[in-house]
This record gives sequence, structure tokens and C-alpha cells, in this order.
Amino acid sequence: MSAISIRKAECTVADAECIVSIGRPVFTATFAHTCTPADLELFVEESYTVDKILTELKDHNTTFFFASMAGAEDEAETAFGFSQLRIRSTEPCLARYTKYIELQRIYFSVDVDHHGSGIARKLMEHNMGDAKDMGYEQIWLGVYEENDRARRFYGKFGFERIGEHHLLVGKDLQTDLVMIASLETNRTRISSNS
Repeated sequence: MSAISIRKAECTVADAECIVSIGRPVFTATFAHTCTPADLELFVEESYTVDKILTELKDHNTTFFFASMAGAEDEAETAFGFSQLRIRSTEPCLARYTKYIELQRIYFSVDVDHHGSGIARKLMEHNMGDAKDMGYEQIWLGVYEENDRARRFYGKFGFERIGEHHLLVGKDLQTDLVMIASLETNRTRISSNS
């Protein structure tokens, strides 16, 4: 298997284009069956443009990371996933926690050839390790209530449901489950797999 590397995204058009090239098809594949094509297109056109992602890359509360696998010796690394950590975001169900950070996005290429490659695990471990190094005690995320595959994946890292919030996809109101994991509980797992 090729080596997996993680790098922080930079505020460049090239990195914004890479995020868009992964984010648009992943979001579409995940949500196309949940809403009308018009609602889906409206959301994608608002959320996954180079200008929108460049604005997010400039935001000091947000950090993006890419997960890549090296190709042949004469090929550049290709990003197959990205994640986004966000500070200063919250939900009412987080009221009893004090030192948390949000994993706002963790997306992987819809190219099925890379499922099972370890990219998802490596990127999640990196995010949890980075959050722990920054002094956070918990990491939280929102996941579409019917995305069973993602929920099982998050469960492997100790994420548990603590509430829900709503997301507008176009004009369609959808429900995300809010899940949280202790970074202290996961420290040994993260350290041993890094």
C-alpha cells in the first residue's frame, strides 16, 4: 500500500479547488436521495465554490487538512480526502462540555478503489491528535441521521450521540446527529496508530 500523508491546506486557489473537487461529489453522493435536485444544487452552489472555500481557508477559526497517497515515482501525491477543524462553534447539547472543538467536515473521495485504504482512519487520527495537542478535551461533529456507514466509522473512535441539529439543504430541512468523543479516552489509540 502507498504511504498516506497528511498536510495542512494552504489559502491558495489550488487547495480550494482540491477541496471543491472532493467536496462536491461526496456531498452530492451522500445527499442526492434526500432532497430535490434543485435543493441539492442550491446548497452545492452556495457551499462548494472556490470563492467560498477560499473564505473558509482565510478564517482563523478553521483549519483544513488533506490526506494524500503517493503515486508512482514520477507522479505527484493525490489528495483523496480532506477534513476541517473549527473552533468557537457550538450546539445547545454541548452545554455541559467546556473544552471542545468541531470536526466540521471529513470527506473522502467517492472513488471506491480507495475505500479500505486507511486514509479515513489516518485522517481521523490526525484530527483527534491535533485537537488534543491544541488542548481540547472533546471533539464533536454532526452526521446525517441516515448515514449509517459514517456513524459506524465514528463509533470506532468513541463518538457517541448526544443530540441533534438541523441543516438546510437548499430549502429542505434535514437532521444531523451531534456526536462527541473524548480526546483523553482516545489518546492511547491515537498515539499507538500514528
